[in-house]
Amino acid sequence: MGKDAVGIPGGVQEGEGNVRRKSLFWKMTGSTLCIVAAAFVILMGYTYQINVGILKSNEIQNNQKNLSLISEKIDDYLNMLELVSAFTYENDLQMLLTRTNAETDITAMRRLRNFQNFYYRRLVSLDYDRQIQDIYFIYPDGETLHKGNGILDRNCDLTEYDWYDEAVKAGGRTIVADTHRQDYHQPVRYPENEKTAYYISVARSVNSRHDNSLIGVLMMDIELGELTKMIGPLLLGEESMVYFTDADGTILYSSDLSGIGERLPALLVEGYAGKAEGSLEQRFEGREHIVTWRMFSKTGWYLININPTDIVIAEAEKMRGKILLLGSVVFVMTAVIMAVYAKRVLDPVRKLSDAMRQVETGDLDVSVEPSSDDETRQMTENFNHMVSRLRGLIRDNYLIRIKEKDAQIESLQLQINPHFLYNTLESVNCIAMVNEVEEISVISKALARMFRYSIRSAGTLALVREELEHVQNYMEIQRVRFGKKIRMSCEVEEATKKLRIIPFVLQPLIENAIRYNVEEAGRAVGIRIAITRQGDRLKISVQDDGIGIEEEQLARLLETMNRPQQLWEKGKHIGLRNVNDRLKLHYGPDAGLKMDSRAGSYTCVTFELPVETDKNSAPVS
Repeated sequence: MGKDAVGIPGGVQEGEGNVRRKSLFWKMTGSTLCIVAAAFVILMGYTYQINVGILKSNEIQNNQKNLSLISEKIDDYLNMLELVSAFTYENDLQMLLTRTNAETDITAMRRLRNFQNFYYRRLVSLDYDRQIQDIYFIYPDGETLHKGNGILDRNCDLTEYDWYDEAVKAGGRTIVADTHRQDYHQPVRYPENEKTAYYISVARSVNSRHDNSLIGVLMMDIELGELTKMIGPLLLGEESMVYFTDADGTILYSSDLSGIGERLPALLVEGYAGKAEGSLEQRFEGREHIVTWRMFSKTGWYLININPTDIVIAEAEKMRGKILLLGSVVFVMTAVIMAVYAKRVLDPVRKLSDAMRQVETGDLDVSVEPSSDDETRQMTENFNHMVSRLRGLIRDNYLIRIKEKDAQIESLQLQINPHFLYNTLESVNCIAMVNEVEEISVISKALARMFRYSIRSAGTLALVREELEHVQNYMEIQRVRFGKKIRMSCEVEEATKKLRIIPFVLQPLIENAIRYNVEEAGRAVGIRIAITRQGDRLKISVQDDGIGIEEEQLARLLETMNRPQQLWEKGKHIGLRNVNDRLKLHYGPDAGLKMDSRAGSYTCVTFELPVETDKNSAPVS
């Protein structure tokens, strides 16, 4: 559903959308804060201690939320690293990582480049290239492939690190190394105030899929500079601290980078050790502190926030007098405001809920009209779009199943042994020669050669020369049928005949020209095939001087031919569609057919392909 369809003017700018998103935010947060403030004022009017308790409770709750968000972010990073490390079992990566006995410096450099390109493409496709700074692959003899921002110190043997042995012993399971600095880079210069000098690393062994032998260890580094931004809401002042520790209380990372490698006080460690999350009030270093923590599910590490209690409750004294005076007024105002905002916010949500229940019952012909100009409008539009997409997906799935059934039927119909047909045609040729029927002999010979070409070329690329011979065989048959009504000329650069293309792309185009000009229109036609090489591109064109195609008909044909997942009317331009689809499938979406025609004058079909030789050719898709 477009913006105009729901009553939004076409000139709405992005800035206006931001205002709308903020409006809903202030509705929800404003209502909640008003309720909390009213309750807070009443409680503070009775006793200062209750106010202190609420401040502590709010601090703990906010910290737990922030700790939860941060821990989820770290777990997401680790999940991301595990996902990337799982690429080690892809055939392409294992092949390029495998070393040979006859390897030279050039092949070693090519292996490094292939490794870097492989992960560059993977990281960019997953949008991980900005999070993962460095990727290493370490062979058992110490050779290391590196992709990343730093310069690897080639004198550093990464197999001597503890995490390398742990990864090998883990047997393919991903292990997480403690936070560290990249002392295996050169030059190693980390200023004392540098906030991005520490990293989290994951490593996993890579075993051959063929014999399960160890190929090496893959290790990835992710910079912890973003932690400083994430932990900002936890810091109430210079005396607040945030730590990452292991299960024994050893500091892996701190908000001011102090004490890394040391241990927290034993009394504090005993308070949180073995507990996934929680909070406590602990006295150490002569002051009371509020301590909140959360354990990472992936690593068993702890994220700990420590704030002095007197900082947490510092606002209590300032707020007490004002809250006692304004408490009763604020309470009444809060009730009114909450009622108004709740109705405004919940009405659109209720409509969405009712519509979702309809969808749950299977009714996809449902649409919700947006009734506000904030985030709920976006939610409503997204819901309407989702339902529309569901309808489209169900329709597309139905069409795909129909195509699969048609393909199965066609496959069964075509399962005739081509060798049997070839031998039969040879027998027909012999009989024709004995009986001196030249036309039958010509047709059977040409058809036999066509079958031989289809048998030998099935599933592989063919030489341009072979494809042209296949076309000549086809034309011999057509000349027997139509005589001088068809003419064909070839303008082919000699060097292009040794290049490779997918087979059976020219004959359907020529057959199309003969069908519509000679068979249907009864008109003689001349066909010209032109093949030229332009740099690293091979340009092929098939042009006839026949009846041509009307402009509107040509536009409909091109639009229909390039529409994805479209059922075609049986018998209509199947040859063109087949060639177009196979070109795009093998060479990419830009390799399809291009057509130019003028009614009563000519029709020209062209396509361009990347140059492929025996060295860089691949199996036909």
